[in-house]
Parts: sequence; C-alpha cells; structure tokens
Amino acid sequence: MICWEVTIEIDASVYSQFIEWNSKHVNEIIRCDGFIKAAILKPYEEDTTGDTRIVIIQYIVDSMTSMETYQKKHAPKFRAEAEALFGDKIIGASRRAFTVLEELISEKNLKFRQKFPHKFFIQFIAHITNMPIWA
Repeated sequence: MICWEVTIEIDASVYSQFIEWNSKHVNEIIRCDGFIKAAILKPYEEDTTGDTRIVIIQYIVDSMTSMETYQKKHAPKFRAEAEALFGDKIIGASRRAFTVLEELISEKNLKFRQKFPHKFFIQFIAHITNMPIWA
C-alpha cells in the first residue's frame, strides 16, 4: 500500500471556497481505481493570522501501479480544474509518496468494524465530506 500525501498552500481569502471544492474533488479522486480512502487535514496549531492556509490530503492507494495510472490518466484533469478555479491563489503544492509498512488498528476499533462494517463506512464518508450522517 501507498500513502500519497498532497500539501497545498492556499491564499486565506479563498480558503473556505477551496475547502468546499476540495471535499468534492477528493471524493472524485477516491473513485479512481486503486484508491482506498483519504483524509483531508489541516495543521493542528495553524497560524490563522497570516495570508495563507495549509491543507493536507492523504490518500491510501493499493499500489504504486495504481498511483502511476492515476498520474497519467486523471491527475492532469484534476490539476487543470484546480488551476482554473483558484489560479494564483494556490501558492504552492507538494506531493510525497510513502510505502505503508504496517497498518495498526486498535482492538476496540477492529471489533466495531467487524460488528458494524456499514456504520464505519458511513461515519468515514460523513467525516471526509463534512456532512451529517443522516443528511
């Protein structure tokens, strides 16, 4: 498995619009073959008085082959969309890939997933889309 991390520095004036768009964008990406899940993050103690904000997206992908296929087939379209919408308001972007050596799940969480697999999925989707579970 691969953890693909994208860090974006965005102009603070469009941060809210970017977050709203990015949630939909990430949901499109995780529909691509090989993508398992994603998390949209912000620094825990971010300085909100400056002119920019940081957004980090971490994707879990089944293999580097799937990642490379995504890069060739889908990434150019997604990057062009971001450029068209936000242009020079995207101050910078960096990408890193990690090999997942080991994934650990607490026994309590594992038992919950085994007993209620559909609830875990619904909670995960609600979390990454910022939508209430029963919206």
